[in-house]
Amino acid sequence: MKDAQASKAPQVLLTPRPPPELKSNPLSRLPSYTYHIVGRPKTPIDLTRTSPGDLQTALLKAASLPDLDPANRDQIRIHPRKNTFTVSVATANRAIAYQRITSVLLEDDRQIEVHMYAPPPDDAIRGISFYAHTFPTDEETLKDLQDSNPDYQIPT
Repeated sequence: MKDAQASKAPQVLLTPRPPPELKSNPLSRLPSYTYHIVGRPKTPIDLTRTSPGDLQTALLKAASLPDLDPANRDQIRIHPRKNTFTVSVATANRAIAYQRITSVLLEDDRQIEVHMYAPPPDDAIRGISFYAHTFPTDEETLKDLQDSNPDYQIPT
């Protein structure tokens, strides 16, 4: 009997394969004619478990702003992969008030430290300006940019 048990191959425990990731639809674009403010939590939190309505109420309290009627209300979009949120506002005063927020108190008494910033516009040119610190004046920097890029018109 012991020989029969010894000749059995050791059993390998099989674990089920994790479910495949569901592909989500792309996020809807916020209106281009509004100011966008991005919030990135410093406190570890999963923003997908927070409703946009609760987040909006907490942001309004933190910025000391009044709520608007539904047609003009600020829009909040939570980005699930980046764990950030974007607030779309119609006026510069409200955008500045949102940018000054450093922490938010949610409905369930969780305090979240956040970093709020305005992202660059979608059509902004990204690049590195080398040796920019060596020019003493703005005019010399502009002249060097124009000389090294004769095919492009650089706005002044």
